[in-house]
Amino acid sequence: MKIDRPNIDIQPFAGSSKTEERTAFGSKEITDNLEKNLNADFARGWGIVPVSELPTMQDFNAVGFTISSLVTHLYQNGIAEYAEKQIYNKGAVCLSDGNIYLSKTENNAGNPLTDSTQWQSLKDAILGANIVQQTGNATDKVTSQKLVTDALNGKQPKGDYATKTELTQGLNTKLNKNENGKDIPDKEDFIRNLGLAEGSALPVGVPVPWSREEPPAGWLKCNGARFTATQYPKLAIAYPDLRLPDLRGEFIRGWDDGRGVNPGRQLLSSEVQSIQRHIHNTEIKTNGTSVQKPGNKYNVTLHAGQTGELDNYAWMKTTDILDTASDETRPRNIAFNYIVRAV
Repeated sequence: MKIDRPNIDIQPFAGSSKTEERTAFGSKEITDNLEKNLNADFARGWGIVPVSELPTMQDFNAVGFTISSLVTHLYQNGIAEYAEKQIYNKGAVCLSDGNIYLSKTENNAGNPLTDSTQWQSLKDAILGANIVQQTGNATDKVTSQKLVTDALNGKQPKGDYATKTELTQGLNTKLNKNENGKDIPDKEDFIRNLGLAEGSALPVGVPVPWSREEPPAGWLKCNGARFTATQYPKLAIAYPDLRLPDLRGEFIRGWDDGRGVNPGRQLLSSEVQSIQRHIHNTEIKTNGTSVQKPGNKYNVTLHAGQTGELDNYAWMKTTDILDTASDETRPRNIAFNYIVRAV
């Protein structure tokens, strides 16, 4: 059966009894003090008595008064006031100093005002667990006043935006799609943010000839220097040994890749200089140690053949006969500084 809460000021049973109509249970003391009413006799109840000694009206009033007073206390306060001698179960709540406290342990005899190990302020528990400072999808949380205020401040206020002067004037300073980007204030920064800055069309690790001694930002010299994968993670993919190619004074040759023109080569491997084997045939006339030529002479070294050796022959240095001869074989060239894109 459902009991509806009566809309009256609840009073304890026999609270308005006349003098001597209600005494403390099992005694003749007239008192409203519940501690005196909750005595040992109350805890025991009625013992076995003869019919001629039925409980008195005062005892019945005492029992009714005591029990209903406890109920009245709950109606008046909503939650029972904390009592020092009461032992509380886990999950029990009590009222103390105007605040509600939740018991966190079984057999709790601590004071909620001083024992935060066994008690927690219900206000703090609700605030700490359910009030959040960020948005989300939770159905058991509430947002703080500050979060809501900040979110609303970021929205446009109500108004006629079609004719609002502040809005139309503000739009005059914004980008016009018909300009196709010509009205972007800092075009270089815009292009850089899109990843389309100078050199971006080349993948990281590509060496290119550069006309200056120092490379531009994001590039390194191809000088054989070491680097770390932490500094240049993409460059480490191109050069897993973490060393830049040393292209100082070098020519770059296309990798053979099975064609057979330059077999046996690995990527990034070096190759020493070489000249193809060949024979020069010429007819010369010697006189002593000189080869005759109109207007000039070339120095030669004569060799007389002996048994088991070559026949008689003469040889000369190319530096003695050609102005373009040197200590290496090379084509005509222009010196550039090879650099590599690092980022």
